Amino acid sequence: MISKLCQRFGGSATRSQEKRVFRVTKTGHLGAKILMMFSTVVLLSCNPPQKDYPLRLSTNSWVGYEPFYIAESMGYFSKDAIHLIEMPFSLTMDQSLRAGTLDAAAVSLSRALSLVGAGHDITVLMILNWSNGADQLIAHPSIKSVVDLKGKTVGAEENTVNGYLLQRALQINGLSISDITFKHTQNTDVADAFRAGEIMAGAVYGAEIPILLSLGARPIFDSSDIPGEILDVLIVRTPYLEQNPDKIEQLILAWFKGVDHLKHIAAGAKRPIGLMSDKAFKAAIRQIKFASIIDNTDFLQNTAKKLEALINLRLALTNSLGISRERSRTSQTKPLINSVPFFDAISKVGE
Repeated sequence: MISKLCQRFGGSATRSQEKRVFRVTKTGHLGAKILMMFSTVVLLSCNPPQKDYPLRLSTNSWVGYEPFYIAESMGYFSKDAIHLIEMPFSLTMDQSLRAGTLDAAAVSLSRALSLVGAGHDITVLMILNWSNGADQLIAHPSIKSVVDLKGKTVGAEENTVNGYLLQRALQINGLSISDITFKHTQNTDVADAFRAGEIMAGAVYGAEIPILLSLGARPIFDSSDIPGEILDVLIVRTPYLEQNPDKIEQLILAWFKGVDHLKHIAAGAKRPIGLMSDKAFKAAIRQIKFASIIDNTDFLQNTAKKLEALINLRLALTNSLGISRERSRTSQTKPLINSVPFFDAISKVGE
């Protein structure tokens, strides 16, 4: 059946077909989501991975990945060499990486650890950005500080940036997870749990923040209090990296050109077509920081000791949260970190 469908598409998934398949939003109907996931398998399976095949990079509609799309719009990389695929569902990305039909992805560090825990052979190449207030711990107005959470029920999603944010907030303020009643709550369910009185505070990001604020809750801690800790990273399948160093280098250089172009946009230059509306982009851009070449050098030099230390902290806090095996896919296995492609790429900046 798959082979017949591949023939129907001419044996190859085009860029426009990829866009139509993957640009299904979270609010889409269940049937549309199932169709999208099936179409993912069909279209990507039509093109078995080859050394001369374009690098297929998975992203989603998040301001932190916008430089990739700016780079595409500005022609900073060849579309014959790199394809950007917006893939909003993590399960689909997981399956595609496992099948070898995706080569690289822009993900949170938490997600990278989950992928390694699930058995993926991936390598972390560099830091893309970090949250600077985009992730928040928001509480009932009667709670004035993190210390006041002692004895209260707090919601957060395990094994994600939300759980990490909560853990760090407690740790910095002299508390531990045993000082609160922890309730596993997915990001999209935090506002409902707060409204129902099931939790007194919750760690959230994105659209849940204004909803909680409209209910009278107030932020008591956010990611700007732990700068450089809630990261997005660029990962690649290790076998692909070994076979295609030139394409990886082109992608890294294009990313930094896209980041540099954002500076011109901030100064008033017209923004090229991206994934987000101008209004959403301007609101979100204030709460993240894009990692510069200098930032990446800081994280990756000396065999990536700084990034390694952050990974160790993340794993230690994940374990102390007491995450259930059913919900957690993170193990103590650490991802490979290879800084060589980054340093090779930046050595050519200005050439």
